[in-house]
Amino acid sequence: MRTTTSTTAAAQPTAPLSSAGETTRAEQAAIAAALLNRSYSLRPTTAWRGVSGMTVTGKEAEGLLVDVTAVLEKSWTGGRVPAEATDGQSNPLVGIDENSFRGMIRAMFRRLKADTPPGPEAEPLAPPTTVRTAMHKVASDQYDMDTQHVASECINAALWSRTGQQIYLATTWDGRVGLTWADVRGVLEIAADVARTYGPTNRTGTWSQLPELTHLARAHQVWEANGLPVSGERIANWLAVTADHLSRDGWAPAKGRDIRRAGFKTSNDLDAEKAALTLLPLALQHQTGAIGPVKVTSWEHQPGCTLDDVSELLRSTADFAREHGPAHS
Repeated sequence: MRTTTSTTAAAQPTAPLSSAGETTRAEQAAIAAALLNRSYSLRPTTAWRGVSGMTVTGKEAEGLLVDVTAVLEKSWTGGRVPAEATDGQSNPLVGIDENSFRGMIRAMFRRLKADTPPGPEAEPLAPPTTVRTAMHKVASDQYDMDTQHVASECINAALWSRTGQQIYLATTWDGRVGLTWADVRGVLEIAADVARTYGPTNRTGTWSQLPELTHLARAHQVWEANGLPVSGERIANWLAVTADHLSRDGWAPAKGRDIRRAGFKTSNDLDAEKAALTLLPLALQHQTGAIGPVKVTSWEHQPGCTLDDVSELLRSTADFAREHGPAHS
């Protein structure tokens, strides 16, 4: 029976992967792009494909994000109703807790009791202007729903990189209490950088360039297991021992002698195994330029794949782990 060196730790919230004070804007965009890659690693599509199935280029997504930013620069209100009603009178909702049903009813009655005469002269309050409303308006007028979908995914990734929390609907995030326009604009700018730098230049759906493997590894949480770090040396040892085993006993994936099974037989370090098997698909993606992490077993069964190819992958990935992985577990 195999033993494990894994140590279980209490779940901790993920720390922000980047912040304006620690990294450059280009670094934040690279981390966000790596997180975008991670979010699609288990989906049968690419991050650059819209809801219709058609590919959206990075230039198109960037254009929408830039235009939305320009609109919101003049009109962003977040989730708040503007302080001035469209008829020029003071907004009775100001100062009322938006999340309170009683407060909303009180504001409605106050509005009814106001001296403003009824009729067409009393126009309704202007709705709040948020990323979601601006995105929908600009996309409907100048772009399409596919571009809106991809641009929204770029925003999700940018916000994930800033907060350390996986975001599923960032277009509702800017309505949270306490946010400023500077916060929102910063995320939109990072999202536009992601689209411009990493988005496809044509309709093939492939990345124009992949984030560095260091960013991919960090985004996919290669260096941790059960909430604790796994050293690069442990991961490198697992990869090296696996390469030695295959060189000695033979590599024949069709007969069950592949990377995963060889590592299973030769190492008891389950955390290092998990980390290595997460890192290898990213290394293959970076090597081949694939749209997502490459399934190792599928790659091993490709015609033309040889033991030399497998050994080179394992040893080069081991070198990467030693250089970039944590020094201690």
